[in-house]
Amino acid sequence: MMGKDYTIGLDIGTNSVGWAVIDDEFELVKGKKIIKANYNLNEHKVYTNKSKKSGQLKPEVYNLKQNTNMWGVRLFEEGQVAADRRLKRTARRRLARRKWRLTQLQKMFYEPLQTVDINFFRRLDESFLQYEDKGIKDSYPLFRTEIEEKKYYQQFPTISHLKKRLVDNVICLRDDNGQTVWQKLKDDEKKADLREIYLAIHHIMKYRGHFLFEEFSLESDNFEEVLNDFVDKFNQYFVVQSDNSLVGKPLNLTEGQVLEVVTDKSKSKSAQQYDLVDLADMQSDIQKAYKNILAGIVGNKLNLKTIFGKVVSEDVDWDEIKSESSFQFSKENIEEEIENLREELGDDLIDLVLTAKSLYDAISLKKILDINDKNSKAIFSTSMVERYEKHKLELKELKHVIKREFPNKFEEVFKSDSKINNYKNYVKQWTKIDKRKTKVKEADFYDYIKGILKASKTEAAENIRFKIEQGDYLRKQRTFDNGSIPHQVHEQELKLILKNQAIFYPFLTDISDNILKMFNFRVPYYVGPLVNNKNKDNSVAAWLVKNEGEEATSITPWNFEAVVNSDDSALAFIERMTGNDTYLTNEKALPKNSLLYQKFTVFNELTKIRYRDNQGKLQYFTKDEKSEIFDKFFKVLTSVSGKNLQDYLASKGIESSYLKGLDKGFKGKFNASFSSYIVLSKILGDKAKLDDVMNQDMWEDIVKMMTVFEDKKILKRQIERKYTNILSLSEIKKLSKKHFTGWGRLSYKLIDGIRDNEFNKTILDFLMTDGSHRNLMQLINDDALTFKIQIEKDNSSQEIDLSYDFIANISGSPAIKKGIWQSLKIVKEIEDIMGDSPKNIVIEFARENELSKRTKSAIKTLKDIFANFNEKDKEVSQELIKLDDKVKLSKRERLYFMQNGKDMYTGLPLDFDKLSTYDIDHIYPQSLTKDDSYDNTVLVSSKANRGKSSEVISMEVQNARQGLWGSLSKAGLVSPRKLLYLNTKTLTDDIKDGFINRQLVETHKFKYKTLEIPSNVYRIITY
Repeated sequence: MMGKDYTIGLDIGTNSVGWAVIDDEFELVKGKKIIKANYNLNEHKVYTNKSKKSGQLKPEVYNLKQNTNMWGVRLFEEGQVAADRRLKRTARRRLARRKWRLTQLQKMFYEPLQTVDINFFRRLDESFLQYEDKGIKDSYPLFRTEIEEKKYYQQFPTISHLKKRLVDNVICLRDDNGQTVWQKLKDDEKKADLREIYLAIHHIMKYRGHFLFEEFSLESDNFEEVLNDFVDKFNQYFVVQSDNSLVGKPLNLTEGQVLEVVTDKSKSKSAQQYDLVDLADMQSDIQKAYKNILAGIVGNKLNLKTIFGKVVSEDVDWDEIKSESSFQFSKENIEEEIENLREELGDDLIDLVLTAKSLYDAISLKKILDINDKNSKAIFSTSMVERYEKHKLELKELKHVIKREFPNKFEEVFKSDSKINNYKNYVKQWTKIDKRKTKVKEADFYDYIKGILKASKTEAAENIRFKIEQGDYLRKQRTFDNGSIPHQVHEQELKLILKNQAIFYPFLTDISDNILKMFNFRVPYYVGPLVNNKNKDNSVAAWLVKNEGEEATSITPWNFEAVVNSDDSALAFIERMTGNDTYLTNEKALPKNSLLYQKFTVFNELTKIRYRDNQGKLQYFTKDEKSEIFDKFFKVLTSVSGKNLQDYLASKGIESSYLKGLDKGFKGKFNASFSSYIVLSKILGDKAKLDDVMNQDMWEDIVKMMTVFEDKKILKRQIERKYTNILSLSEIKKLSKKHFTGWGRLSYKLIDGIRDNEFNKTILDFLMTDGSHRNLMQLINDDALTFKIQIEKDNSSQEIDLSYDFIANISGSPAIKKGIWQSLKIVKEIEDIMGDSPKNIVIEFARENELSKRTKSAIKTLKDIFANFNEKDKEVSQELIKLDDKVKLSKRERLYFMQNGKDMYTGLPLDFDKLSTYDIDHIYPQSLTKDDSYDNTVLVSSKANRGKSSEVISMEVQNARQGLWGSLSKAGLVSPRKLLYLNTKTLTDDIKDGFINRQLVETHKFKYKTLEIPSNVYRIITY
């Protein structure tokens, strides 16, 4: 079959690819189907080439079956985003590093502990095993005898009791009433059991706290810094306008004011919220937002719609994201949930919410570290000990209240192992005979107890309810808010334990430095997974670069700087984080906040704007006018509106009432902005360095760093390393505190690199000065210019290995990439069979299913319309009211309600219970357009549908149904586009040409992603 021209047709979807091979006569090619011979069914009904007699593998032999039509379909699982995989991989690495730390600690203590208890570590390692499975037949994992074990737990009911003893050199005793008393140890009593020292250090090394604060001390914590950050973000969002004017008075809070309110244990969270509201003097609408965001800060539930509903984009459907926009900061993984809303709500709003979350964490930290024992140096451990004692007293009180007021509930609350949110399940007080073990969250336990006590009006019950409302009742040792503890708090306790006990165990002095280095060691995110250079190529998620000669050296906290080349690793990280240009596939895309990229987006949008002048003619802005608008508005305002353009025109003596090219005309806003320029100018306090063309490359590099590096310390070091000769240390420090997010689609080379051969202009030059007012797409596809040729030449010059690594570098979702990859595998297999490459590859794409786009629920939208629809059919309205807002309507059901229950051609009522008997008719026929939207479909009786001509609705029907269609259009049930379709008299050639053009524009994203495969590999035709 070698040398015969053929074409491959592909129909690409997200989970399937249909294919066929045709010749130049458009006939299916008959090929040789490869089947495996010497294969037989084994006992498991599986084909295998193992011999039935000997069990040995027989050589694989292939037979060729002739005259098989070459067409088929390949099915596969749809490609999924890597978020879940990444989270699991991150968790595995975190646990592996924790295990490594604990293993190293065990090695350090191994020899000294051999003289104390030779089997200590082995008992710990086997503590999770059943007795009969243990190598050391000891029933007690920590100590060898029951007496020692009981004595230990009597002295140290929790690990925090042990750490406090080692830090403060005190011992826990009980008075006659069973209350805890801490007694100072005498000098000869201060020496602790080495096993106890190991257990305390082991716990600190296992649970180190967070590393969010570069600098933190108990004497001067970061509360004021976090508070000021929140105040600044709040004012920036609600008070400071885009032109720097103010709406009312800005928020102004001091650390003393806030702490006095939030640490008042006599007040509920709601009372604290209102006290904080009283500290501010602001406009009523802003105060409402402030009050509601304070709900989250004091620990109550907040709702983003209540806070931001009036100031965010009108496109946000709050009803659709209701479950995600209402939450408490105390919820686990709340940062991830907030981040998931970033695309919908925008960076500024989400950044404000996250600073509010940081303030909540800072308040939680203050409360945790506010201890009664002011002399203790074991701040966190003492806080946990006090929590333990408080829990014990509250449990005693609860048992007393339940036994006295609800005796029939006592068994259920404290002993039942049923699947309920009772105390036994809350504290996991399970035994071996308990069959059902239900984990219960704190909030669910609180709701359960409140339900039990709801009928009680006693003072004791009221006191319990008040503590629950404060979120401070029967708290466990390990809770979600422990995550707010910085590692420096634990480090202080670790240092004191080592110092106090080194007097008695000199080896602790020798290992202290390594223990502290190990405790503080955290792999910088820009270094990535710690793998050997020789194994790096085998890891899809590694980019670490080691110093020369250290390639085989294992990395430890104490040799990290000597082994790892941090700067080269950081550069590799930048390359890894940067996607490729959509057009120049070998070029890296710019950050979304790049000054050059934002300038391009502004002029790309501005160049297509037209206004009606005083003579009624539509005019584009001239190059000088565009430059003036850019300097006057985009360099000053973070959001430029149509009103700004109207004011500009008025200043030129032009009273225009019509603007084209901007959504909503003079009432609309530009999508593009030059916000990075404004942010950087505020940081610098001076625009001179920003406007200096000699510094353009520097700012592009700095914005790239600010996008890649989240760590302020690393960002500061990277800027210092390159630009201390231009920027002051103060400017660098300010820049390092700002972090940008997001990447664009285009590269520097495409925007301002390649030049047209005749005019010697870049794409950005044309956008700024072109008298033809062409945008990016028009410039690239203009045959009179050379951009298209240069792009094709640049892409075709690449040496392409069509491996999955190449496909992975194409920008797009995993579903897109997987569809392309599966298509290429089909093409390769066909090439092997045909013996040559195809003449053409013809591709058809399904339209993209915009699942990610949030839309208002159909039922809710219809109900809102019907509420104001005077001509609604009462029966249809009642049918709609019965439906739950969350129910998903079928297409027939939705059309039924959109048509007010009427046949769109006859005007007669439709039966809701017999919708399956009606036809969905396409107004513009499918022979001309694949438009299957609600704008091109109607629900009609079969008889009426068959009576319709093949192209448009008859004049008789159009005239008869004007009243029905007009009322539906007026109510908003029929769009202007649909009304135009319904009233079309004839399908002119212009309309038909429009169908073709629209289909070319609206093809699935797969088209553009597949075209990123350079043309020197395959000739690809799409339709």
